[in-house]
Amino acid sequence: MSDSAMSHTLAKPSPIPGSHGEVAESPRHQFVHVGLWLVFVCGILTVAAVLFVFSLFRGGHVDVVGQGSRLLDTTWGALGVLVLALGSGMMALALVCARSRQVWAHRLFLGMTLVCGTSFLVIKYIEGATMFPGTSIRRVAFDTASAAGTFMPGDPAKGSELYLRSCMACHGPTGAGVPGLGKPLGSSAFVAGLSDLDMVAFLKAGRDIDDPANTSGVIMPPRGGNPMLTDQNLMDIAARLRVLQGMDSGGAAKRSGSTSAGTSPPKADPLRMAYTRPFCRLYLLLTGVHGLFIFASMGMIGWSLGDSLLRRFRVRLRVPVTFGGVYWHAATVIALILYPLLYLIR
Repeated sequence: MSDSAMSHTLAKPSPIPGSHGEVAESPRHQFVHVGLWLVFVCGILTVAAVLFVFSLFRGGHVDVVGQGSRLLDTTWGALGVLVLALGSGMMALALVCARSRQVWAHRLFLGMTLVCGTSFLVIKYIEGATMFPGTSIRRVAFDTASAAGTFMPGDPAKGSELYLRSCMACHGPTGAGVPGLGKPLGSSAFVAGLSDLDMVAFLKAGRDIDDPANTSGVIMPPRGGNPMLTDQNLMDIAARLRVLQGMDSGGAAKRSGSTSAGTSPPKADPLRMAYTRPFCRLYLLLTGVHGLFIFASMGMIGWSLGDSLLRRFRVRLRVPVTFGGVYWHAATVIALILYPLLYLIR
């Protein structure tokens, strides 16, 4: 054997045993491989920690979690889980095609996985817009100044008793009004136009006889003339007024705009958002960590697809493909855990 042939033989990389002649990964790619595993483990531990905190919070605040879960739309949540499950199937097929070197099928399934990931992110955006109508997610997560922070949602039953004690003399037992004393409440556009928080603020302040907005010519004393009424009592009265409004206009369901019970989540008003803010923050934290798995997976899948399209389909590119699948499958499992925990168990 000539010296040149011998040097060429010695310079040829040794294959990995059992790798069918494939060249070993470079130290740089081995470092990336280890780093991706570390990031993955840290992500799983973070999810586990947040789930543990959520479980502790749920044990001590069952009412808050129950109210908060009603803000979530089970239909959008289920659709998101189905999209992730479909993406897991596409990712598994992409890995099979990578091992058998079916390049175009590999590219196709990677592309379909990216479509599933994009669809999931769109679904979460729509769900967030439904959950927090007219309110930015930043405000829900970080706004700590809220007049409703210490309120619970009004109780119409308690409000009915308080109404009879403090409001009936001027507005009648059914809210139909008393001539010369109080306006009808069941058909009042003014009452219908106030939020629960605005109603509480109005009841606390009352209305003087010389107020330009006073059309009855009779003073409305602060707190209905009963200084013993707390702000929570006023919230209960506001809930009773909502019932009166619903009865007067053909039922509470008609007034709220829903056609049947359970078809859509209740609209998020300032009171509910303030009362359920701890739940909403934990929900956003869990969703954010979950989203990081999706983004990481999509990044590695996009990297693999781009290299494949550039006709550089090499064995070492199995690292991002494999980890893209690992991250994606983990995101699917997390979604399967979060769906019943956040959407169904109330």
